[in-house]
Amino acid sequence: MIAKKIEIEFEELVIDSLQFVVPPTLGIFGQEHVGKTRFALTLPGPIGFEALEMKSYDTIKKDSVEFGKSVIVPKDPYELIPRTRMVSGMKDDSERQQYYIQHVKLIEDNMYRLLERKDVRSGAMDKFSTYCQYKEYAVNGMVDKAKPMSGGLFKPRGELRQAITDFIISLNQFGKPVVLLCAEKPDY
Repeated sequence: MIAKKIEIEFEELVIDSLQFVVPPTLGIFGQEHVGKTRFALTLPGPIGFEALEMKSYDTIKKDSVEFGKSVIVPKDPYELIPRTRMVSGMKDDSERQQYYIQHVKLIEDNMYRLLERKDVRSGAMDKFSTYCQYKEYAVNGMVDKAKPMSGGLFKPRGELRQAITDFIISLNQFGKPVVLLCAEKPDY
């Protein structure tokens, strides 16, 4: 039997006679050293890059030169990294939670400032999974609040997941592609 060649026709859907495209916010998950940061450097430059771990800065510096990309990073990267000794010395979980609320706001505001820049064409955050951990501390505190349920433990994370989703959606308002780089982690 001879297969009949089928020509599929396509049509363009237009909403209210307006055409618009929202650039993607893309999450990349992978193990350490598989090229997630390098991948982000293939975005259109200049790239506003917010790195939440110091080791990312070496890769960004080295690979941006190799790719010939202009990358804009915070002048003092340590401002985005929590002062863990200070946090561990705080008197209680409430004080630590307040610290992380302020720290997460700093990270989010900094990302918005990068994406607001007219010279920045795209953005990246490395490690977004680190941001998610800080957000969990900001929403739930650092004390485990797992509750027994149906023979196991249940961690209420609805508020946390909604807060992370809201942040991801908020990145679309700038009309630029954003890549969120995540270390593999079963929780997120």
